[in-house]
Amino acid sequence: MQLGKHDIGIGTKPFFCAEIGINHNGEIEMALELVRASAKAGAHAVKFQKRYPKACVPRSQWLEPKSTPWGWMDYIDYRGRMEFSTDEYQRIADLCEELGILWFASVWDVKSAKFLKKFEPPAYKIGSATLTDDAVVSYVAEQGKPVILSTGMSTEEEITHAVRLLLDARLVHQLLLCHSVSVYPTPNKLLNFKMIPTLRTMFPDIPMGYSGHETDWASTALSVALGASYIERHITLDKDAWGSDHKASLLPKDFRQMVTSCNKAWEALGTGKKELLVEEMPAHHKLRKEPVSVG
Repeated sequence: MQLGKHDIGIGTKPFFCAEIGINHNGEIEMALELVRASAKAGAHAVKFQKRYPKACVPRSQWLEPKSTPWGWMDYIDYRGRMEFSTDEYQRIADLCEELGILWFASVWDVKSAKFLKKFEPPAYKIGSATLTDDAVVSYVAEQGKPVILSTGMSTEEEITHAVRLLLDARLVHQLLLCHSVSVYPTPNKLLNFKMIPTLRTMFPDIPMGYSGHETDWASTALSVALGASYIERHITLDKDAWGSDHKASLLPKDFRQMVTSCNKAWEALGTGKKELLVEEMPAHHKLRKEPVSVG
């Protein structure tokens, strides 16, 4: 698939997306600071989350009390407090253009997908929570844009159903599947990186990615070795900040180390063909015996 000018697929250098998500805590200035930090850390794109809370939050949760930095409030009001306006997203779009990076968002409901359409995003993200929402999946499919689909908390049957919806629309030009585990943060024993080759076997014509929620960056390079060409990790300015995702996020310096580590892993993969290398010739001449004639 292609995101902007970047090709993503088997054999391509990893594409890195910094998931800002809701780590801005509804503050546009913090969001812009995170965009700048992401670009400096080596991200090719940043991703947000877009919701219309009354369209995607179960009504039974609306009046649940929520402790926030702005005091106690109903959960539905808190969710609304975290959303940006058209003007605020325009500021994000303008900054990303200035910095030369892409931006898009996970859409949690059809109204949010319609909202983002005005910005002509390079792709739509369907997060793990929305994989089983046929209305959202079908609407996104009809936009004819690349689609990134995360597969956390999903069965193989649910993943197959969502993929068929996207492909049957015939308007989806490109699709990418992300292995993901919806545990925040995810302990190493639950990362299940072997699911990446499993997904490649299930869908051999679809490029693979990884959307991670572990606390560190070191293990992420393993996803590249197993076939992920798109890497998405949350980014934060403070892992101890208030909010649900900060502890499963990387600081900018750690995101940069992850980018370096994943690129080294990709470089080390090589071609998969065994042949005598020019660089091996000195050792070959020194260490190999001359062939002995027989007969």
